[in-house]
Amino acid sequence: MIGFGHIRRCADLTAVSRLVERDRRYAMAMRRLRKTRTNEQHFVLSAPATAALAIDESGIALPDGRPLRIALLATSTWEFLDDGQWFRFLPAMLGCKGSIHVCAFNRDPDAARTTTTASILNRQFDISACWTEAPLSESDMENDFDIAMSFSGLTGGDQLLKDLKVLGGTNTPLYLTSFSSTHALLSHAVLRAHGANATPILSRNPFGLVTKRAGENWNRVISKVQASAMPTADAQVDEEYLGSLQIAAAMVYQSHQLGDPSQTWAVGGCVAPDLVHTLDGIAVNTETREIIDLNAQRMLGALSQRFAEVVHEYSEDWDETDKLIWASSVRYLAMAEGMTSAGDHGGAAA
Repeated sequence: MIGFGHIRRCADLTAVSRLVERDRRYAMAMRRLRKTRTNEQHFVLSAPATAALAIDESGIALPDGRPLRIALLATSTWEFLDDGQWFRFLPAMLGCKGSIHVCAFNRDPDAARTTTTASILNRQFDISACWTEAPLSESDMENDFDIAMSFSGLTGGDQLLKDLKVLGGTNTPLYLTSFSSTHALLSHAVLRAHGANATPILSRNPFGLVTKRAGENWNRVISKVQASAMPTADAQVDEEYLGSLQIAAAMVYQSHQLGDPSQTWAVGGCVAPDLVHTLDGIAVNTETREIIDLNAQRMLGALSQRFAEVVHEYSEDWDETDKLIWASSVRYLAMAEGMTSAGDHGGAAA
């Protein structure tokens, strides 16, 4: 087995860099990296450390006679920096020997890929890495991946359904990372629209990038989709359900753009009798339809009578994903009726 808990002993990315530095193969490079600005060090190690954490949690057996193969799906942000060569540190993070092969699928050609720290990498220790603009299901590469990861969110449609079926057919677990818990729930809702039976179990990722700068939080929450939860061979995209997620996607992205996307109150959670938090500190009274700014403790108005059915259908028995969809709709209606704006963020954590 690989994964002896080494990565789990690391509280943050600084601790990860010290762990890797103990490996003689990478000691010089890691010392040089640690002399750079802290945010650069964290920037390049975030995705590899997260992958190590996922591999460790899975308890995947080290393949005999071949590298451990990692598939990156819908690659569009910072997970494949410098052609994926930062993943070379995975064995050191896991406390094992072995080689790594990483392939980035459906890579966005416009995404940033080169860092100012690339010269630190010793080319003698290059790992096998590749990328393609083709999705997993249309690639001519072998699909015997040991683990798949998506760092950039999931875009719904027939192509995603095909990729999920490939993962299910090869018994490959999928890990998702998100910039917030609401983003993670949205990704699981997208999976549900494609026939995946994944129960969202979310964990804070200690190796995410956290910043107060608007729109730059990344890789903060991690969740797993078992191979057994992947859609069956005859599954179809539920277009109606997928379409219902558009408002939720817009509201979740808006929270992200406001800066710290944390929610002080649970999304769709009761904060007082008949008072339910939607997003960003904006709550609604499910009896009177009054909109309350929880941060300022003031009423902003009341939704029109024509939206009474939407407000009243709320149920505490819904799962977190259904609560997110409902909360996003109410938050959107409050904006549409001029009671809140895109800049309101009463519920953000300080």
